[in-house]
Amino acid sequence: MKIKKILLSLMTITLFSLGTAQVQATVGIGIKLDNLDLTTDASDDIDNNGSVDSRKSYDDTATMPSIFIEKNFDAPFGNLAIGVSYIPFEADIDKRSVTQSSVKAKADGAATTGTNSAEGTVSDHFTIYIQPGVNVLSNTVYLNLGMAFADVEGKNNSISSTNITESKDLEGTVMGVGVKRVSDAGTFLKLEYTEIDYDQVSWVTSNSTKGMADLDSSAFSISLGKEF
Repeated sequence: MKIKKILLSLMTITLFSLGTAQVQATVGIGIKLDNLDLTTDASDDIDNNGSVDSRKSYDDTATMPSIFIEKNFDAPFGNLAIGVSYIPFEADIDKRSVTQSSVKAKADGAATTGTNSAEGTVSDHFTIYIQPGVNVLSNTVYLNLGMAFADVEGKNNSISSTNITESKDLEGTVMGVGVKRVSDAGTFLKLEYTEIDYDQVSWVTSNSTKGMADLDSSAFSISLGKEF
């Protein structure tokens, strides 16, 4: 939460400062292609008593396009971009399964062994960002700082409770670095590496088992756009 407050404060101060200063600005629009590595740390708390009973980590990969619009300002140190990007497609978290004995059933004297599974879909993913950069020869080297928001729908099949499907709001902090080159005609190319640390999401099944998922992603990306 502290990192989020710092990022929001930084963006607010920057927007206020730019609004009261006479600076030249351009608007850029473009398409971005991300090569994503998504890591999901899944855990459960069978009695929902604050203890973790099992934990597993899974990796997924995906290539996702996004669209973005940003405003670029001249700054004493080089350039400053403030923008928003949006992924107009859904990304699936592959179905994962684990064989497990039902502890709830054991307590009742009727142990059950079977397969628990979970899967998810991430949609409506957008990012707000600020990119302070310094001019190096004909390029701009910049930091990428921001916040990401999305909807995630999780499906859980359990041997010891009813199956559930729940939607959760997903939020995360964005940090990365990139390089940008703008042609005389205003077209530009960006190469970027970014990491997103999402907040943990959780759900509770009908037998009071709490499931938790902590998502993190890293991406190498290329962006093509035009400044006006």
